[in-house]
Amino acid sequence: MNIFRKTTVMKTNYFLSVLLFLCMYLFLSCDKEEDKMPSACFTATKTAMVGDIINFDNCSDDATRYGWDFDDGIKSTDISPTHQYESSGNYSVTLTAYNKDKANQFTMEIVIEGDAVSYDPKDYYGPSNYYKDFFIEDFNSNENEWYEGSEDSVSAHIINGFYTITNSKKEYDQYFFSAYNGPGENTNFDIEYDVKITNYVDTYSAGVIWGKKVKEWELYFHFISPYGNFLTGEYLSGFDYWIEWTDGGLESPANNKITVRKVNNYYYYFVNKKYILKLPVKEFHGDIFGLTVGATLSVEYDLIHIKTINTDKKKSGEMSTKNNLQQKTEKLLNNIQTLSK
Repeated sequence: MNIFRKTTVMKTNYFLSVLLFLCMYLFLSCDKEEDKMPSACFTATKTAMVGDIINFDNCSDDATRYGWDFDDGIKSTDISPTHQYESSGNYSVTLTAYNKDKANQFTMEIVIEGDAVSYDPKDYYGPSNYYKDFFIEDFNSNENEWYEGSEDSVSAHIINGFYTITNSKKEYDQYFFSAYNGPGENTNFDIEYDVKITNYVDTYSAGVIWGKKVKEWELYFHFISPYGNFLTGEYLSGFDYWIEWTDGGLESPANNKITVRKVNNYYYYFVNKKYILKLPVKEFHGDIFGLTVGATLSVEYDLIHIKTINTDKKKSGEMSTKNNLQQKTEKLLNNIQTLSK
């Protein structure tokens, strides 16, 4: 008998047995950890003023996911969220910690003092909880299928995060790019866009349109010019300008942030986050919105952000931060239409 061979086999079997034991131990230990009852825990200030940002620091153990209820209609699944209350009162904040099918709750009462937050549409920022993302486009890709190509003296391309459009025509023609279902007449909203006129020959304009009727030239518009002013109004059989060209603090040729805010029966216009003008709302022709670029202009659109605004609530529902693109309408003339004077 080969004693050396026998000893080697015995050692190998021994190590294999030890390894198997360790693997089973680790597996059972992990499974035991995963099956633990979670312990919900958080810390936060117990007294705050209306509008204060409250930090909720999660100190839970053995949990894999979380559910927060702030007792004002808002919920969250963040680990350690922040929250603002818009009216005074006592709120019972509850954290539920989950581990598989096990759950544990911890509740703390928060006392909020002070006057209720009111919504002022002239305040660019306003309470963030009133806003919900409806449409976001940063032009880092073209998954939303904006028109790209060249046609009839107009070219459009998405390059380095910009939607770059050049209208080489010399006449007045205003070109309309793409068509999406925007917020409707009964919705309060912000339409915000970052735009830069990079080249021009004449004083034509670029901007956005909304409230457009499908396949018909009935719409509302907001235009900016290369000279730092803006214009707004309605288009039916022709342009109905609600105001003369207005100096709104536009920076030329820099990038400008333009905001058209609809709240109930009025529009509120902002340039670079500064309130400029208030005008009455008229009945919408449809729900379509899009971009426009006038003759002789080269324009860069950097960002389009549409948010709905709920001014008639304290807060209800979870606020979404995801792109909520609505169903696009059928392509109209390959996503380009001409709006003539």
